[in-house]
Amino acid sequence: MTEIGIFYGSSSGATKQVARKIQHYFGGNADLHDVRKAEVGALAGYKVLIFGSPTYEKGKLQEDWYPFLKALKREGIDLTGKTAAVFALGDQKKYEKTFADALTPLAKKLKKRGASLIGAWPVEGYAFKASTGVKKGCFRGLVIDEDRQAVLTSERVRAWVAQLKAELAGEATGAAAS
Repeated sequence: MTEIGIFYGSSSGATKQVARKIQHYFGGNADLHDVRKAEVGALAGYKVLIFGSPTYEKGKLQEDWYPFLKALKREGIDLTGKTAAVFALGDQKKYEKTFADALTPLAKKLKKRGASLIGAWPVEGYAFKASTGVKKGCFRGLVIDEDRQAVLTSERVRAWVAQLKAELAGEATGAAAS
């Protein structure tokens, strides 16, 4: 098994495609898991976890995440010692007040279970009014808007994976990750 596990929820397929791009930019050195079919026990096999979801309606996760996250709590999965990152899809115009809010429950759940979070992403280049996904002036993770900025998706994913690799390398040498 590889070191990186990418867990995603996707109804329309857009989040799955972004997850595949993330896998591609890791050089294939990551396993993909659709949370609809995944068991939470699979998390134990990875040092690095990446969770992704589209943001639906007014800040909701994709529906397959809810049973997965409940199982995470129910089974008492401890993620201490693991490094994690999150990504979310959203529509910055249609949902300008809840843009990419899916970042928040994913990040909070990972942190609550003991994982260390990396991968904060700049808010520059997006036009939205509010997002719970913003913390200390940055998104908690990568944000993709396939509705308004699809042309930027591949470059954003490439840059984010490069950032994650650098942050992971910093951890390996004892440097603090942001």
